[in-house]
Amino acid sequence: MGGTAVSCRRSGTSALLASGAALLAGAGALLTMGAVPASASGSVISIVHAGPTDGNPALLTVVAADSNDARIISMTVHLYSGRRDVYDVTDMKYESESGGYQLQTWQAAAAIKQADLPPGTYTMTVDAADKRTREKGLATPQPLAFVYATRLTATSNAATVSYDDTTVSVAGQVTGVPPGAGSAVPVGRANVAVYLQNLQTSYDTRIATTSATGSYSAQVQLPSASSGYAVLVAASRTWAPSSERLPVTWARDPTRVSATVTPEDFDYGGTRDATLSGTASYSSGGSWRPLADHRVLVGAGRTAASVTTTSTGRFTWVYRPSDGTRWRAVIDGGSQLGSSSASGVIHLAAPLSISGFTVSLNPFAELSASGCVRVTAGDFPAPSGQVDIQYSVSGATGPWTLLRPASLAPSRSGDCRGPGESYFSGSMPVVVANAFYRAYFAATPSYQAAASRAVYRWKYVTRIVSLKISPGSVAPGGKVKVSGWLQQYVGGWRKDSRQPILIILRPQGKKAWYLMQTVTTAADGRFTATVPDPASGTWSAEYAGDSTHFACLDGSRYVRLRGSRHRASAPSRRAAAFLGTPPSPRRLPPS
Repeated sequence: MGGTAVSCRRSGTSALLASGAALLAGAGALLTMGAVPASASGSVISIVHAGPTDGNPALLTVVAADSNDARIISMTVHLYSGRRDVYDVTDMKYESESGGYQLQTWQAAAAIKQADLPPGTYTMTVDAADKRTREKGLATPQPLAFVYATRLTATSNAATVSYDDTTVSVAGQVTGVPPGAGSAVPVGRANVAVYLQNLQTSYDTRIATTSATGSYSAQVQLPSASSGYAVLVAASRTWAPSSERLPVTWARDPTRVSATVTPEDFDYGGTRDATLSGTASYSSGGSWRPLADHRVLVGAGRTAASVTTTSTGRFTWVYRPSDGTRWRAVIDGGSQLGSSSASGVIHLAAPLSISGFTVSLNPFAELSASGCVRVTAGDFPAPSGQVDIQYSVSGATGPWTLLRPASLAPSRSGDCRGPGESYFSGSMPVVVANAFYRAYFAATPSYQAAASRAVYRWKYVTRIVSLKISPGSVAPGGKVKVSGWLQQYVGGWRKDSRQPILIILRPQGKKAWYLMQTVTTAADGRFTATVPDPASGTWSAEYAGDSTHFACLDGSRYVRLRGSRHRASAPSRRAAAFLGTPPSPRRLPPS
């Protein structure tokens, strides 16, 4: 991979090309000017333009203005090399005017012969006269480039240049046509400097000098495909600039990139950094090679950066996860290499809060809980899964024991309506009479842990003891007697007075219960009820509880109505109410 490395410096070649092109420009553009400059040093006649006609430097055109508003009647052009007058054009002929006599165009009757004037750059002055005024030595706006019209050819030996080998052999010839020679055969130009320019960066380097025949050759390395390359010859005092685009085709070698991020689990708003690391390679000659000293674009969320691979093709980027879970690594190979990418996700756990946590405890030892789990920062979806309902018998700070999980559902009620919120509710049996309760969302890779406030709920445990139901069978029109004691646990079992006791019956063959009678406990907690005209079925006594007491139902007895012809006998019209199938009170430990 030998040769001359390109883009080593920024020379003045581009400026020389531009200035040389300006020197060779025709007069056509100047003839369209809308304003005429004032005469210099008070001259009546001034020169607006003097130079080649239609790009021919041997045929002069002069555009002049006359402040007398008079037609110019004579004109001579003097060409100077330094301070010496070396050639005079005396056959200038009037051609036309524009805007009265403000722009008057004169043209030489014949071209300057190349044998009469050596190639070079000459300053010009003009002698002009109208009927009243004669002016001498009028300055012209630009010099005359009476130079060879340069022609340049450029070829390369490589139809396709690969990333592995950017060496190209460049060859061609620089020829020129003498000024004023018209269609003469171009001749080789010797000792002309030839440059190679990167068209994207405008950096160029000298790669060769032409031989006696104008030919040149060089081996160069093209460091990047960029937008292409051109071979050029800069302007000089005796020849015009020229350039030719270098024909080069770049092979787009395939690339591949692999990357990982460690660690994979982070908390939103945390202080831990993530490390994205990987390797980049390209395919050449049927094998994969490290892509060394190459740029890899990396990013995560809305954060992006550019890193450079090592000699082994490795790259590393350290960043702080903050606004997204997806990461990426991209190789943009440009014209030389193909593009490839790798991507993945990390777990960025969103912060949560649990609000609106409400708890109620009914007399049948069932807890109802509800609330809202919401994302408190960032743009994350509403959490899903479940919330654990926990209890503690030690205090509001735990330790906590799982009671039962409650499922999360899309936001739907109360304060739980936002796009990052989920609602939960559920009913479940309790296992202790008094405890603190809370909702707890266990941490996942996508969400941080969250807990609600602790809520204290309690009721007194009750029981019915010494329940008696007699007799076991009764005749039609007979009576059933139910008696017992109601107690509550307050540091020990104590009487519970003035509480309603429900005397209930489930008729034979039925599932529903009927309320037959309600009695109130006495001062010692005793109750007694006599129910006339009973029906066959299961009899019992139940305390339904209240805001501070759990319900209780202890024991039952089947009583048969003698002489009954129907197994599914119903209670008489004296029955107070149809209860359906009420929940059975749970037996809880006394404390």
